[in-house]
Amino acid sequence: MTSLLRQISENSSSGSSNSSSSSSSTTVVVVVVEVAVVVVVSLVLLVVVVVVVEVVVIVVVVEVLVVVVLVVVVVVVVVVVVVVVVVVVVIVVVIIVEVIIIVVIIVVAVVIVLVVVLGEVGTYNMTWSGLEPATVGSRWMHGFRRDVYGHSTSPIQASFTIRTLKKS
Repeated sequence: MTSLLRQISENSSSGSSNSSSSSSSTTVVVVVVEVAVVVVVSLVLLVVVVVVVEVVVIVVVVEVLVVVVLVVVVVVVVVVVVVVVVVVVVIVVVIIVEVIIIVVIIVVAVVIVLVVVLGEVGTYNMTWSGLEPATVGSRWMHGFRRDVYGHSTSPIQASFTIRTLKKS
């Protein structure tokens, strides 16, 4: 572009008179045009650089925000999963405790029924095979293996005994 302007200025100066004022004014015009072109090109390049930098900054900020949102979502999901697991464990423990309480109530009720209805005198041992008197000669001895001294040979004995009184 600058060379085109020089050619134009040279052509215009060769066609006119060769006075010194004409050549100096042509040189001034060429210099002013060259400076204007440099300034315009520099401004355009500066605008392009600024726009590119702004786009890059916006992209980086958006990527950082996406990463932050993903981290927050992962943390929320982990917290929800932990809370659900804790709730399920608590529910299972409560159900197990309720079942144990119900079993204990049933065992106590059976013992009370046996004591009241049967009215046997003696000590009863709770075993896995059932409620049995520990005395030899009781009518409840059938169905349980005993040694010669009358002690039960069932493999597991509970650690408690129940004393009952005979009905009068």
